Formats: sequence, structure tokens, C-alpha cells
Amino acid sequence: MTVSALVVNRIAPSFGEDEGGLREVPADPALAALEANLAALNARAAREEVAFAGLAAQVAPAPVGKIPLFGEDVHELEGLRRAADCLFG
Repeated sequence: MTVSALVVNRIAPSFGEDEGGLREVPADPALAALEANLAALNARAAREEVAFAGLAAQVAPAPVGKIPLFGEDVHELEGLRRAADCLFG
């Protein structure tokens, strides 16, 4: 079977480069919780990237399209347009 393209759906977003964590622990527990959440979200995005990188290598030179995790399920035309914009610009 020939693979013409790979579409990876519902990719978790990355929120910037990790600068090696906090230099000091925030005094505010709420800020510390937000920093921990940010680190967890970025770690999830990195794990997902590694998980489908091997599959993308196996189907190369087929193009790889990525659709981010939207705030809601795609179940109507507007959602399909958003997904198409991610794939085709």
C-alpha cells in the first residue's frame, strides 16, 4: 500500500521553549501551580511530537499535515473549514 499523506489530528499545543524550569520557586502557590501546569502541557506536546515522528519517517516522502487540538469537536462545516485551513493554508 502506498501512503499519499499522513494527517495527525488533535495535536496538543506547545507554549514556548522550556528555559530549564524556574530559577527560583515562586512564593505564590497559585503561580507555582501555573508553572507546573505549563511544564506538563509542554511535556505532553513534546511526547506527542516524538510519538508520531517515527510514523512520519516511515511514510516519507509523503507530506504530513497537523491539525491542532481545537476547543471543540469538529462536527460542522465551520470546524471542517478550520481543519482544512490547517492542512492547506
